[in-house]
Amino acid sequence: MAPVPTLLILSVLFTCALSVPSYGGLTGRRIQLPVQRTPRIRGGVPVAPGEIPYAAGLMIQQPIGNRWCGGSLISVSYVLTAANCFANPGATTVLLGASNMTDVEDIVMASDVIVHQAFVPSQNLNDIALVRLSRPANLSAYIRLARLPNWRQADSLFVSQLATVSGWGALGQNAPEILPLNNLHRLNGSVISNAACGLQYLGGIFESHVCVSTSNGSPCQGDNGGPLTVDDADGGQTVIGVLSFISALGCDLDRPAVYTRLTVYLAWIEANSDVIIKNDFEFFPTPPNQTTTAVPLTTTTTEQVTTTTTEQVTTTTTEQVTTTTMEPSTTTPILITPPPTTTTIELGPETTTQAFMPPHRTNRPNIRTDRYIVE
Repeated sequence: MAPVPTLLILSVLFTCALSVPSYGGLTGRRIQLPVQRTPRIRGGVPVAPGEIPYAAGLMIQQPIGNRWCGGSLISVSYVLTAANCFANPGATTVLLGASNMTDVEDIVMASDVIVHQAFVPSQNLNDIALVRLSRPANLSAYIRLARLPNWRQADSLFVSQLATVSGWGALGQNAPEILPLNNLHRLNGSVISNAACGLQYLGGIFESHVCVSTSNGSPCQGDNGGPLTVDDADGGQTVIGVLSFISALGCDLDRPAVYTRLTVYLAWIEANSDVIIKNDFEFFPTPPNQTTTAVPLTTTTTEQVTTTTTEQVTTTTTEQVTTTTMEPSTTTPILITPPPTTTTIELGPETTTQAFMPPHRTNRPNIRTDRYIVE
């Protein structure tokens, strides 16, 4: 009998470990998982602990085996991922702070999966979903929230911006790894225009997609739902996409990777989670889309009244017991009224700027969701 590969044994142990329900209640300590010896995904480099603290791993039970997807922690209660991960929804386990699968910060069971109501698998349209956690995530130096685009960026295309993709996926189309990989990996690329991307996919690219050049590497199987980030104007990283699909020919041909463009779904995310999309970048001291009104001029007048009273009494007595009493002098109140004191506060000219009206907020349609209750 041929010996059983060590990697297969470790994979079985890892799958069993993730399926134990008691992991969902563990908090406040790091969780040790079996070691897997897989080098790296194609073109990527290992991620240090805390380098991408919002990355989330999803282990989704399927009728046969499990499926692995990526995601982004966008609040302590929600993970953002791709709808295609839930073609056959089952019990879902979320791993957080898992840059190294042998040293996981937190494991939480999902209680609810919200798939976009208009998801079209055949065209990869509206490929976005939310996973609600059964309890709040434990934030730490290794687990932090992702930053989403703000309303000011709703029309941004991000073309030519430096982008970062990350995931625990395979290192090649025909590589024999058992997912997920031991380490989270990342690689850099560049956002390309949808027109250029469409040439590679025979027109199957829509406005709700955003593509990244993968000439220096590529996401692969197991990376679906993972984040696409760009370095933003204030120096922070913003998640602008979740991985929807790669070329049907595989991840070894340097075809663009296609992500769901999050700026199209800001209203949907707000309507179906506890996330509030910001109006602008956080580094502005006073957001320029706020209305400022000058305070009316204030005048303060102070009056002082001073009263002076003088009273004199003189008594003279002789031997004949003659008493002469001087009547008290007349008291004359003296009223001193100083000139009014006026304090004037000068303000700059009154400035009124038209309030910013974010897209999708006027006549917002009634957003319906399809929910899967994960038992």
